[in-house]
Amino acid sequence: MIDLKKRRGWLSSAGHPYPILYRKDAFPKNIGHPNLPVGVFSDTKYDVEIVDFEKGDKLLLFTDGLEDLSENQIKDNMKHDRQSHKSVKDYFGALSKNLNDIETLQNDDICAILVEFLDQD
Repeated sequence: MIDLKKRRGWLSSAGHPYPILYRKDAFPKNIGHPNLPVGVFSDTKYDVEIVDFEKGDKLLLFTDGLEDLSENQIKDNMKHDRQSHKSVKDYFGALSKNLNDIETLQNDDICAILVEFLDQD
């Protein structure tokens, strides 16, 4: 859950890859703790990480269908993004191109959301 007005997020992984946080002056970082997939046990408790976002932060959320595009390659794209200050549109264009270049994609869903925190005005 993300409160856009307060720039605060409550993040938890429930079987999907960890979200990746990009800060303009730092290397990409996985956010979250290992948790069981949703529905394995009815009484599962999930660890939540609270993140306060800053202007310019980007948060990449994605499904396990992107695991053919390795997490390191995604992080490399984010690191390049940090150096070139690509827009969200340009970042997704590059990610889409990388997906098209992979020959053996699984028959799995592929979904990615990139949240960029801009000025609050």
